[in-house]
Parts: sequence; structure tokens; C-alpha cells
Amino acid sequence: MISPEEPDLGLAEDVYGIRATSIDDARDLIGNALQLRFVAHESSYIGDYYLAEGREGESFKIRSNLDPLDDLHEFLDFPDNAILLLVEDTRRSSELRRQLVDLPGVEHLRHRK
Repeated sequence: MISPEEPDLGLAEDVYGIRATSIDDARDLIGNALQLRFVAHESSYIGDYYLAEGREGESFKIRSNLDPLDDLHEFLDFPDNAILLLVEDTRRSSELRRQLVDLPGVEHLRHRK
């Protein structure tokens, strides 16, 4: 894991758990904090989710951790997290982490380069 003081080099992916009553509540929380506009999407593969575009090709996806087809956890490493925020293709992982973990009910779960 990178420390908050380390510069981010290259593109990274981060996963956050969000303790909220719905993905709509999670959308409001994250959207307001990061000043992002999330758009609703439907998928037979992952169910309903929200997607927002950030800087320089970043993507932010808020989704359920349950697969709608078999009702099993999609991200098996995080069974206690019903709602997830996936941040992909970001160069500012540390900056976003500092902003997000200060929010109520948001936990950083994984960082990958």
C-alpha cells in the first residue's frame, strides 16, 4: 500500500466499501464529496450501478457487491461490503483516498497498480 505522502506514478485502481442503505445514498455521498455527476446504468451482468467520469480518463463506479444472477458476492475478498466504489485509471489514488476515507461509512479496501 502506498503511504499518503507518496506520489502516485502510473494508473491505479482502488476499491472502497461504502456503508450506506442504498447505492442511491452512496451516489449522493460520493458525488457530493468529489463533485462528480453519476449516471445510472443497468447491466444484466452486474445489476444497477452508477458511473461517473473524472479527470484524465478516470472512472468511478458505484455498484452492489452481489451478483444479480446468482446472489453471490462479486468481490469475494470483501463479503462484508454490500456496496462498493471502484475507482479505475487514476493517477491521484492517494489524493482520492484522503478525501474518501474521511467520509462516514467509507473504507479503503484495495489498491492495485
